[in-house]
Amino acid sequence: MLIKGWILQIVLSSRLSWRKVRIFTNSCLNEEDQFERKIYHELKWIYPSSGKYDDSNRYVFISCCKPGAFHYYFTIDETT
Repeated sequence: MLIKGWILQIVLSSRLSWRKVRIFTNSCLNEEDQFERKIYHELKWIYPSSGKYDDSNRYVFISCCKPGAFHYYFTIDETT
């Protein structure tokens, strides 16, 4: 369970850094959003490295604008 105001950061494992990984969540992304258990949003990767082809330290974050539980999943190389 997450508390309103927390920021959850998900870091990509070095074993997956060269793969095409997409991550989805049903957490509300904005405070005015209504929670819908079956609706998922894709999160955007943040690339802090200055290297053009360096994906080794990418991450996503979820700003918890509402308290409660949520679900997330990820795909690798277009898997379902």
